[in-house]
Amino acid sequence: MTTRATLSVEGQPYTYYSLPAAEKQGLGRIDRLPFSIRVLLENMLRVAESPDGATLLGAEAEATLRALASWQPQPEPREIPLMPARVILQDF
Repeated sequence: MTTRATLSVEGQPYTYYSLPAAEKQGLGRIDRLPFSIRVLLENMLRVAESPDGATLLGAEAEATLRALASWQPQPEPREIPLMPARVILQDF
């Protein structure tokens, strides 16, 4: 699956991973998912499409992406990997 795209703002290119592109490639109706699940899905796409993505997500990367894209509010005994690019902590 290839969802990597580039957005140019004032001549500066920015790379992102397009959820609409993932939807067009058969990942399911991503637009109906809660925002928090979409953030997790974008994170997994970024990791899966990285050079070492297969190593990080394992052989079941595509199955894991599809499981998250078909998320339902009922609990499921499946775990998904989370590999954040940044950690933002609130400091009071």
